[in-house]
Amino acid sequence: MQATFEHPKYGTVLYDENAWTGAKRLYVNGRLLEKQSKNTFVLVKDKQTVYFTLKGSFISGVKLIVDDRIFPIVTGPKWYEILLVVAIAIFYFVWASIPALFQYLPVVGGAIGGAVCGGFSFLSLYLMKMQKNPGIKILIGLGMGVAIFAVTYLLAATLLSAMA
Repeated sequence: MQATFEHPKYGTVLYDENAWTGAKRLYVNGRLLEKQSKNTFVLVKDKQTVYFTLKGSFISGVKLIVDDRIFPIVTGPKWYEILLVVAIAIFYFVWASIPALFQYLPVVGGAIGGAVCGGFSFLSLYLMKMQKNPGIKILIGLGMGVAIFAVTYLLAATLLSAMA
């Protein structure tokens, strides 16, 4: 994920974070800054050292601290994004926990179902963060909910056919 903003003193700042590894890079006017620590980058300009400190992550929101001033780079998820992901996860876990519902749509629960649900929930938040339109974000969340049920249904069908 990349995000750009204009710093009033130092120019164009590009923030780049790998969603899978969490590796962060920071560029100022196209120049890669040297990493001093996990979240601190150094710019040497006109024999002056400037420290750029990052707080947060792509999912939670990122703020840049320069010269004791805070600049938001990436905003955190909106309330409806979190609500949608949590509601779908709760709906799935309730469905997977009630044996009577298993007759209508068998899904895998337990650790396997939880892992599938967690993975799709993370992917849902990640894809929603890349969109601006709230309608598309909601469609992504609902689509990921359908994908959770589809994958766990296929796993359950495979396991049931193997046991027969």
